[in-house]
Amino acid sequence: MKTLVKTAVVILLAYEVCSLCGPVNLSPFKPAPLSDEPLHWQSQHLDGNFVPDVVCASHIISSVAENSGLRNELARFLETKFGGMKNLRTNPHLWSLYLRLYDIFTTSSDGYPKLISFVDDHFARTGWILDAGAGTGTFSAALAMNAPARRFLLIDSSAEGLAIAEKKFRYLEQTGRPKEFTQFLIANLLDPPGFGVPVQAALMNNVLYSIPKDNQDRVLRLIYDSLPKGGTFILSDPSSDFIKTSYDLETVIHAASLEAFQNGAQATDYELALATYINLEVLAGKVPPFVSSNELVCKARAAGFKVKQMTTTLYYGINTVLVLEK
Repeated sequence: MKTLVKTAVVILLAYEVCSLCGPVNLSPFKPAPLSDEPLHWQSQHLDGNFVPDVVCASHIISSVAENSGLRNELARFLETKFGGMKNLRTNPHLWSLYLRLYDIFTTSSDGYPKLISFVDDHFARTGWILDAGAGTGTFSAALAMNAPARRFLLIDSSAEGLAIAEKKFRYLEQTGRPKEFTQFLIANLLDPPGFGVPVQAALMNNVLYSIPKDNQDRVLRLIYDSLPKGGTFILSDPSSDFIKTSYDLETVIHAASLEAFQNGAQATDYELALATYINLEVLAGKVPPFVSSNELVCKARAAGFKVKQMTTTLYYGINTVLVLEK
């Protein structure tokens, strides 16, 4: 565990040196703890208390990776309550839970807001932006907070995710942002209805890898067709260049979770263990495998885009981030 923690610290320090821009403020979008739906099962390893400090968080994260007894508990809980990991995308209750856990950690990280700042610098301050696979809407809400004249179309197949996103935009409406500047569309990216707004830019973060490879080119072409000539599309996706082993994966998740707790994230040991387990399972291959940076560039060009910029220094150095132009 000491080696893993040391490596995680090195990654975070290197990331700070390599990052390209300052962070945006995500504090208005931090979710409340899941006290209304406490996670609990009969556990030999967890007690249900809030994680008090980074040292305790580090121990729990390492235990999920190394303790087969705890992993079996987590697998049984998911199987009994939700039908197992295979239903992550199709069981709305499991997906909603995962999205809420995801929000706890991303809104308290440093890596996520720095990626948002990078995107913010490449988008115009006005016009409609398509968030393809918007999830809980933190990305778009932060971009809207930085430039209130921007308008957003958030599309996602999860009604639960977009319901969380709507709450974030309601907060912005209280600060004077017009409600009509935001639209939400529950739809599958593989077969969306017409967007109904003149999209001028688009973003897709950590979504493409979850789409079956046979359909990825089709989705990229759909986004290309939705943009005007000269429109900007920012595509960010995990890369096989950087995650080659389970140890690489554990190290990155460990670093990101510790960073969130250093920044004030609140979660019980059940919530932290379950979020860590789901991320490990998803990223370890329970979804279509990641593509390399070169493959992602080739896919973008095949869809018709020009590659204006590529960076691999954002989001803990595990993502390829492309700035594309139609």
